[in-house]
Amino acid sequence: MRYSELGPHEFSEMRVVPEILVVDYTYEDVASNTIKVPLPADTLVLAVMHQNTVAFSNGGSAMTIGDSSNAANWTGTNDTAVTLDKFVNSLTAGETNAAGKYYTDTDYIKITFSMGLTAGAGRLFIWMIPSPVAGWRVPAAGDQDYVYPGYPTGRP
Repeated sequence: MRYSELGPHEFSEMRVVPEILVVDYTYEDVASNTIKVPLPADTLVLAVMHQNTVAFSNGGSAMTIGDSSNAANWTGTNDTAVTLDKFVNSLTAGETNAAGKYYTDTDYIKITFSMGLTAGAGRLFIWMIPSPVAGWRVPAAGDQDYVYPGYPTGRP
């Protein structure tokens, strides 16, 4: 067992590798001008990116990417055109969630179009650290039996 200022632990270092969830969709998957991708609780979303793989038509001049709290907090209306091969990401300065966002409860990433679509396809990339990894905490001193979420033995 090793000791640090955080208390005793059995690992010398802990590395977390983010996952990239890739969601391909077409205009036929869009209901009520939106498409929603669910997120589990205790998920840290680092960035959201989108690529138009087929130009969208009859969808207005733009789209937004957000979540349940704000339809445009990942990318704003002026950032996301509906033309072919347009690529946008939330890391751009000035985006509300440019620094990422931690979701304590289940939520979703939502793409909203300004009107109904008649053609088009896109690819949404969600760069995230999902639960149980994002919900881990380092055990405090005397907390030897802490159970890590998602691990039946309690320890990774």
